[in-house]
Amino acid sequence: MCMYSFEVASKKHNSSVQRLLLQLGYSSVEEDIIKFLELQNSNSEVLVIIFDSQVVGLISLVYYDYFPLQRKICRITSVVIEESFRGKGIGRKVMDLACERARDNDCHKLEVTTSLARKKTHKFYESFGFKKSSFRYAIDL
Repeated sequence: MCMYSFEVASKKHNSSVQRLLLQLGYSSVEEDIIKFLELQNSNSEVLVIIFDSQVVGLISLVYYDYFPLQRKICRITSVVIEESFRGKGIGRKVMDLACERARDNDCHKLEVTTSLARKKTHKFYESFGFKKSSFRYAIDL
């Protein structure tokens, strides 16, 4: 059985984080990644998944107070598993970890956003019980 571990992402993981974000379609600059990794606090965290000393995935979480419910919510802002490691059960472990981290942070709900184009990803989230609950609009500033 393969053993994976989770670690808080740091500067030393920056090239792996950059590679994984690119698999999600996000081109990143090393300095920006390092800056954001250093911003982690009690309201956000980025965790990397390690297998055999290699970073094979990441998940980023944000914890925030949601006024309409007067409750705290955890949002998965990114999750990605290295392409060659997909289909091996790592995603399930990562989602279990997200639920655990949300509970540990007294969150009432766990939510995730994803691109409308990622149909396989939608099915993945739905397999965990996530339901489409809103439509998000965005504008670049």
